Amino acid sequence: TLKIKGDWRFESGKKLVRLNLEQVQNDGSLFKMPVEVGIYYPGQSKPQIERIKVDAKSNTFSFNVTGEPQKIILDPETWVLMDSELKRIE
Repeated sequence: TLKIKGDWRFESGKKLVRLNLEQVQNDGSLFKMPVEVGIYYPGQSKPQIERIKVDAKSNTFSFNVTGEPQKIILDPETWVLMDSELKRIE
């Protein structure tokens, strides 16, 4: 099973979100697969969907956003069998 720990940060001046993901499987395996990221804004029910490719132990991604996200969810449609922990950092 894919296991991911990560964090994200909103950079208001650039209207960017930086997402850092780390694969933390205990058995030394490394997954290479596409994963969707749902970026949710206050007052909107549908997220902005971005597709990323997780293909290394540590992965960093940047997304242009229209404003400050309320939350970010990995695999919002639950297509991938994985455990994930994602937190916001300031």
